[in-house]
Amino acid sequence: MIPQETIDQTFIEIYKTHPMSREFYMTKFKHSGYTLLTKIGSQEKVLDVGCGHNLFKEHLPNLIGIDPVTSQADHKVALLDYTTFEKFDVILCLGSVHFGELDDIKQSIAHMSSMINAGGRIYWRCGTTTEWPWKFPWTKTLHESLSAEFGFTLVDIQDDYLEGQEDKVEHYRIYAEWVKN
Repeated sequence: MIPQETIDQTFIEIYKTHPMSREFYMTKFKHSGYTLLTKIGSQEKVLDVGCGHNLFKEHLPNLIGIDPVTSQADHKVALLDYTTFEKFDVILCLGSVHFGELDDIKQSIAHMSSMINAGGRIYWRCGTTTEWPWKFPWTKTLHESLSAEFGFTLVDIQDDYLEGQEDKVEHYRIYAEWVKN
């Protein structure tokens, strides 16, 4: 298992230099990003895992953003180090649970599962590459098996491309919605 500090530092280095961070991703993906605002009620409690610059904060009054990197997060903390007695209706996981081995990812999913209400939703945007630092690609089959393993129903899964980039593999992601049983 990769130590959380190594995962966080790897992400920090990538995030600091990525030419398409922040607002870009929020407005350009067909199924994720700001499109999700139409699926989240104003009274729902939301946890944004890896919130980055906390761009959803101004749109969702009951949102808590966690991120190990940015000071705009409500709590500057890694997912596995975040503890709360609060249960959430929605968890946003838009590219933040990718690092490490499958066991690391399962540990993150188990932790999120402990913080979500029955009937609550996790919205995912997942990479599909094996390029560094990712160890394996997220696939539709992986979403099917992990959602079932952790007590969720996979209710939606689609390819998610940046607007105007449908033919460019480097912008391809998987969007998924899991509902807690």
